[in-house]
Amino acid sequence: MILFVTGNNDAAKAIRTTLSEQGFVVRDTEPPVWARMRSYFHLTVEEKVQNCPAVDGVDSPLEAHVMNQLAECSPSGQVVLLRAGGNRNDRALRVIIPAKDEERAAAVTAVYRALRGVTKQ
Repeated sequence: MILFVTGNNDAAKAIRTTLSEQGFVVRDTEPPVWARMRSYFHLTVEEKVQNCPAVDGVDSPLEAHVMNQLAECSPSGQVVLLRAGGNRNDRALRVIIPAKDEERAAAVTAVYRALRGVTKQ
């Protein structure tokens, strides 16, 4: 299982570091064509000024795990689900995290727990 975590922000860097330290194979690039023929997940992490985390995905185990963990870990206790015209890949997810330290820390924990659950690692 290869995890592609893209984003040039503190949250994306923290997520990549945490996943690497826990034994996941992590890349900071877009998945190349060969990766789509193997087992992978792709997370795009963004930080924006907003009140609660948001997830852009399709109905999939990855989305369900990340949504549940974000709702549990986020200080706001809320997660916005984005659908119309966004991501259409069940192996990819866009996570938008409020640009606050406590939300960033919660998101790192939530994404780690979610990926551990969905990959059974």
